[in-house]
Amino acid sequence: MANDPENPLPGVAVARDARHRCGAHRATGATSGTGVKAKPGQPADACHDAHDAHDAHDAHDAHAVRRRRASYAGPLRADTTGAHNLGAVTARDAASFLLALAASLDGRPAREAILPAALADSAVVTPALAAIAKDQGRSRETRRSAISWLTRRRNEPDGLSAASADRALDQLVRDRAENESVRSAALSAVARLDRGDGIQPLMAYAATPDAWLSRKAFASLASAGDPRARQFLRDALKRPELSEEQRTEAIRGLGNEYGAAADIALIRGLYPQLNSDRERDAVISTVVNAGGTENIHWLLGIAKSPTEPMQRRRRVLSQLGRLDDPRVRDALKDMIEK
Repeated sequence: MANDPENPLPGVAVARDARHRCGAHRATGATSGTGVKAKPGQPADACHDAHDAHDAHDAHDAHAVRRRRASYAGPLRADTTGAHNLGAVTARDAASFLLALAASLDGRPAREAILPAALADSAVVTPALAAIAKDQGRSRETRRSAISWLTRRRNEPDGLSAASADRALDQLVRDRAENESVRSAALSAVARLDRGDGIQPLMAYAATPDAWLSRKAFASLASAGDPRARQFLRDALKRPELSEEQRTEAIRGLGNEYGAAADIALIRGLYPQLNSDRERDAVISTVVNAGGTENIHWLLGIAKSPTEPMQRRRRVLSQLGRLDDPRVRDALKDMIEK
């Protein structure tokens, strides 16, 4: 059956003219009183009867269409869930209600109650957010969400001051009995504090004997462009007591997109003093990424040095080979010919 453009429901036919669908008329030779041909020997009234039957069928189909449309589009059903309309409430009351849910529910409902509460106009939310962040009975996702919003709303009028919010974050970061996922969230929040307020705490964390925290703090400082963080990394590289992991993070961080020529020179100067393959590989990778004539000559010197392990020399050649630099290609060609 051809689709009817006026019928939105497949399988339900609504004929606009039953005569067009009458088999009696399609094979006719005679004409009825309506001007439509009829079968030989068939009275015109028989055709009208057939049309009446089609009309009745089409009327039934049209009624089915209306019923199906009603079932899809309405009417609206009454709410039978037992919910009650609380009417209009203030932003503060709504936020308090939502944060109470976040502090008592589990899983996704608790986590998703925090966002509208934190966005409520003129609501004081930081005390409750700090309590949720510290509550080890809450899920990690809920606590991480509370930490994130606590950082954004620090120094809230009538709420926690910036110093109080920072102390709450500091307690979470330093608590070794705390879940590492929550500690990482708190550390990331400290690193994102406005106006560089997190740089000083990060430097303190990097100097802590807590190996996990120190490594994470070095990584955060290494990715920062703050001049204080850059100078901290320079000074740290000169300390002989620095662990291999810390030194590797400092090398890579000092040579990142914020690295100046003096920083790369400092990293190259460290190379003879390093005893760890991991640290030396970090130096080589950093110098390769920096590029430039001076760095390429230094790397070629490593590749040509008979005192360097063959594996490291090959690694240097491999990394140099990826540089689209004619000087590198000529130098490599000379080394191959020799």
